Amino acid sequence: MPFVRMGESEVWWDTVGDGTPVLLISGLSSPSDSWFRLVPLLAPHHRVITFDNLGTGRTQTPPGPFTMSMLADAAVGVVQASGASQVRVVAISMGGLIAQELALAHPDLVSSLVLVSTHAGAPHMVSDRASLDAVARAAELSPDERTSYLASLAYAKHTGVDKINEDLAVRAQRPTSEEGYRGQLAAAGEWERLDELSEIACPTLLLHGEQDRLVSVENARQLAQAISGARLTVLPECGHQLFTDQLEAGAHTVLDFLAETDRASVV
Repeated sequence: MPFVRMGESEVWWDTVGDGTPVLLISGLSSPSDSWFRLVPLLAPHHRVITFDNLGTGRTQTPPGPFTMSMLADAAVGVVQASGASQVRVVAISMGGLIAQELALAHPDLVSSLVLVSTHAGAPHMVSDRASLDAVARAAELSPDERTSYLASLAYAKHTGVDKINEDLAVRAQRPTSEEGYRGQLAAAGEWERLDELSEIACPTLLLHGEQDRLVSVENARQLAQAISGARLTVLPECGHQLFTDQLEAGAHTVLDFLAETDRASVV
């Protein structure tokens, strides 16, 4: 298993498949294993690069506090270690903030963006107080309690218990420590570059669940206004964990967008 040294941490990463490279960036306290549903659908068409964010999974937890620049720099190190000169980025939730920072700070590295279930930074986040309080309170819980607690808000109402339990079991294999969770939460809470998002020039797709109770779909609409030329797709009967609630529709939308941007890059 490959690691790359970034500052005081060894960052774990992996790659599978062939084709144009696609970097997947996970959300708050989620190890890269959480992409287990999507990776098999992308890998036949693309070289898929996954990694564990700072403080999560097999990656070490550096001394806090974390910043979004630190999290983005870890992603840069992974891309460089993979040998890719450019990547298409697919990122979910807090990973979407990392992706936005990556596109702003390293525009030559990012050829396209897919931002899933995310927002433009906590100061501008459109959400109800209960959801924000739940995310903050989760920092006080054990890893198992935290994932179960947040799961009550992370899925659409129709999502089967078997699918939710499968997700929880995958996450439980590599639980995130309280230090790692608080570090990521602090970085997400302080990040704010809404006024600069118009500088993102690469093709961008915003993909969001209509029933997202953790990050309201209004956040995607805000991003659509802020990022020039961004395309917004909203999936019905879908919550925050979009690739669990609507795997086929979500994967199809992502693959179509990646294929379109691949064609455009060779014209």
